[in-house]
Amino acid sequence: PEGILDTGPNAYHAFWSADSRHAAVIYRSDRHVAEFNLYEIAGNRARLMSGPSLFKDVTSREPTADDDLRNSSPEFEWRGTRRFLLKERRLFLTTDAGFARMLGPYGRIGENRGDGGFFVEFSAEADCVLVPGNRYRIVDLRVGKFGQ
Repeated sequence: PEGILDTGPNAYHAFWSADSRHAAVIYRSDRHVAEFNLYEIAGNRARLMSGPSLFKDVTSREPTADDDLRNSSPEFEWRGTRRFLLKERRLFLTTDAGFARMLGPYGRIGENRGDGGFFVEFSAEADCVLVPGNRYRIVDLRVGKFGQ
């Protein structure tokens, strides 16, 4: 399948809701990039649910190839049958100082590489809720912990 780096038995991490009607799956799409998908399970089928990434909620856009994403590590935890905690940590390599400003308090400038490039860390966490129409929405977005 496209976008999946590793298909081994330990390549996927699933988080089932208490009622087994929803499952979150985290998997690697690149060596240092993990992805998050949320599914509704009904009628012996898994339907992909949609909702915003935390990065998109902060910046109004998804990362592009120009952003040079170096690392991405989502975390997921159920907080009830319809509520969950989502954390996103991403590391970018950029030469654009405006990129760090775009992230506001959700971004932190890291190591300068000396060649004009520097690392920028993005960290956010949110309480989310499942809503009708195979979607989820962010209820409370806040700055996450940096440097983990």
